[in-house]
Amino acid sequence: MALAEGRKPDDRYRAAAEKAVYFILTQQHNDGGWRYNPNLNEGSDTSVSGWQVLALKTAQEAKFQVTDDCLTRLVEFFKRCELDGSPPGRTGYQPGHAISDATTGVGMLVHAFILHKPADPLMHDASAYLADLAERSWKVEGNPGRDAYRGKGDFYTWYNCTLGMCQAGGENWKRWNDVVRDMIIKLQIVDKDRCTEGSWDPEGRWDSEGGRIYCTALAILTLEVYYRYKSDQARVYADLRKEEK
Repeated sequence: MALAEGRKPDDRYRAAAEKAVYFILTQQHNDGGWRYNPNLNEGSDTSVSGWQVLALKTAQEAKFQVTDDCLTRLVEFFKRCELDGSPPGRTGYQPGHAISDATTGVGMLVHAFILHKPADPLMHDASAYLADLAERSWKVEGNPGRDAYRGKGDFYTWYNCTLGMCQAGGENWKRWNDVVRDMIIKLQIVDKDRCTEGSWDPEGRWDSEGGRIYCTALAILTLEVYYRYKSDQARVYADLRKEEK
């Protein structure tokens, strides 16, 4: 943030961030990803690895050193997790193993943030798949009350995939955003007689593990995706236009 604002970073924060980046690099597993424990021989998963993708992307923006070897191994791991068959564009939890559609969004982030290929065929296929998923799973016709939306929450999928879909852009991003944005807004508690007003209930998939704070945090992060990440797609296209000139 300091660099983006054109000011000198606080040395304390920079030192802490350098240690955090170093720790991430040392904990990369032998297969190129990350997992829930420090056993580097254990197979990684794209969910834990996805958080490291975001951290390493931020580290690069802050001018911290991220080794080419780390990024190469990361990309190779995610490549092995891309799922064959129809529909195309999906990324599994582990190689050949799908648990959640959230990891398809994480796969998109690797192509956008690490490979800087927002127009890659995987991005196109994944965005089409996720746009269809949103309209099939969460679209509610008309303008019903909040009860019509309850039980449909999937905040982890919404967060990861909104990040990826925003980078992909285009009509599929609009289709996704029109559904998911409205769903999240409708699910927020607005009852002034409840102490939980302004939060989101933990009623969807994975929510019991995280609770109300987890759901509320992911809802807020999803709704502010537009403001936190400059589209790498726009950046790449701008660079291409400069080269053409």
